[in-house]
Order: sequence, then structure tokens, then C-alpha cells
Amino acid sequence: MKALGEAESPPIHFSFDGLIANTENSHRMLEWVLDRHGASVQQQVVEALSRRYFTEAQNLGDLTVLVDAAAECCDTGGLLEFLQDGLRCRNLAEVSMQLVEQNTVMGVPHFVIGGKYHVPGAQDFDVCVRLLLRAVEREQAQAKL
Repeated sequence: MKALGEAESPPIHFSFDGLIANTENSHRMLEWVLDRHGASVQQQVVEALSRRYFTEAQNLGDLTVLVDAAAECCDTGGLLEFLQDGLRCRNLAEVSMQLVEQNTVMGVPHFVIGGKYHVPGAQDFDVCVRLLLRAVEREQAQAKL
């Protein structure tokens, strides 16, 4: 993994010295960010978290690390309080999990195209293109009916 990262341009300097922690709060935070700031900001926060974990060996179980990562990308007013309020925080995550279960998501990554076509797991680019084209064909066929 380190060799692959070093071969990138610019290089990615992976570190495997960090603590492996419970990431439940990071998932809750990402739901909070999505709810308040939208998917594009959420993706920026995911990238900030990934950098902090994979290259800076920071502890994603530490609420300060989580809030600081989000603060790189958006206003975090109320986030720390949200994460510390276990019940409120858990409710948002549980709603998301219910949606996941209803859509038969079994792992990550998992992509849903148009709310009904599921792509489980990491896929090669060519596979994604074929699946997207197949979804478009089905939608066009449905529109003709």
C-alpha cells in the first residue's frame, strides 16, 4: 500500500501507525454534515477524515479530530454537542441504517443509481460504466411503456 501511495502524483504517504478506533461517531458526523451541508461538502469531509487517518495517523475515535476535520470544510456549530448527545446522534444514524436495510445494502461501498439500481462493493471503472448504461437502457425502456 505504501509503494502504491508513493507512486501517485502527488505522492500519498500512508501511515499505519494510527490507532484503530470505533468509527461510529465519524459515521454519525458524516450524516450530520450531509443533513446540514449536502453531499458535496460531506465528500470533502470524507477526504479530510481519510487524510487524517491514512496519512497523519490521527485517531478517528477522538471527537476533537472529527470536529477539526469537518471544520476544514464547513461550519461545525453544534456538531460537538450533537456528537456528545448520544440519543440525538444515534437517532439520525438509526434512520440512515433503516434506509440502508430497506435497500438491502450489505457492505461498503454500495452505490444506488436512480434510487433503484444497486452496485455492491468496489467495482472497476468498466463495470461501473456498463451498469450505468444498463440502468439508462432500462429507464428508457420503462419510459416507452
